[in-house]
Amino acid sequence: MDVSIDADKFFERMDRLFVDWNTHKNSTWGGAEALCIPLGTAGTDLSYSKSSAFHIYFLGYEFPESIIVITKNNFYFMATAKKCAYFERDLVGKNSTINVHVLTKGKDEGANKET
Repeated sequence: MDVSIDADKFFERMDRLFVDWNTHKNSTWGGAEALCIPLGTAGTDLSYSKSSAFHIYFLGYEFPESIIVITKNNFYFMATAKKCAYFERDLVGKNSTINVHVLTKGKDEGANKET
C-alpha cells in the first residue's frame, strides 16, 4: 500500500485548528502553548483513542509508534525513517505559514533525547 498524505486537506485542517486554538486558547485549550499527540504501538487498543482520531482526521492514516508536537505555526513529527519519508515527500515545504519538521527516531533510545 502506497501511503500518500493529502497536503491540501492537511494544511486546511491545521489552519482551522490554529484559528480555533488562538480564538479559544484560554477557555477551551487551557492556555496551552503546545499540543502533544503520541500514538502507541499497533498492537494496543487504538480504535477509539483521541490520538488515533487525530491521525485519521489530519493525515488520513494512523502512524503507530510516533509522536506529534504542535506549537504556533509548527508541526513536529517523530517516527521511524520510513514513516518520516511520507511527511518529507508530501508535507515539508508545501506551506508558507505552517512549518513541518520531521525527526527520525533511531533505535538507540538515548539518541532520541535532546541534550
